[in-house]
Amino acid sequence: MLEIKGTTMEIGKRTFVRIYGEETYRRVISLLSPEEQAAFSGPIWASKWYPLDYYVHWTEVILREVFKNDQEAQLRELVGPAIEDQFNIVYRAFLLLGPPETILKQMARITASYFRGVSVEVKTIGSGSAQLTFTGFRARDRAIEISIRGWWEKVLEASRARNVHFEVKTSIGEGKGYGEYVISWET
Repeated sequence: MLEIKGTTMEIGKRTFVRIYGEETYRRVISLLSPEEQAAFSGPIWASKWYPLDYYVHWTEVILREVFKNDQEAQLRELVGPAIEDQFNIVYRAFLLLGPPETILKQMARITASYFRGVSVEVKTIGSGSAQLTFTGFRARDRAIEISIRGWWEKVLEASRARNVHFEVKTSIGEGKGYGEYVISWET
């Protein structure tokens, strides 16, 4: 079973409630399964592991119900602010300590620590570009791609990169057991 660290769920919940309010949050979680509702209704423990399916389904419901399937709006209005919250709590100073290529490799190790059953590899493919490979996701986990994109764009922007571009080469939704992405930037 794929799992996600509670930190991600807790920050996502806190950011959602801050931006959209408790009433909208309750409406969203009412559309989840009873098990998912229980996980998102009670305290979410940062160090606990939760089924990735809970987070993926929650993300899908938000995309459908709040953003009317507009992934760009979801990225801009929710995913970006949630990642900023995470950076401000934990990683902000760390992201200023090296060139983007070095930070990407270090952040790949950190990213992998938020998932059980998923590995992350970063391969530099030229000056100002890298390929990211996430192995272990299932096709039904495709909703996580919006968070992956937001995370890596914010990592690079926080490390002083400009004109960041994220391209999906192989989508998780294709069901190949991995997702491949090319990310490029200017320094």
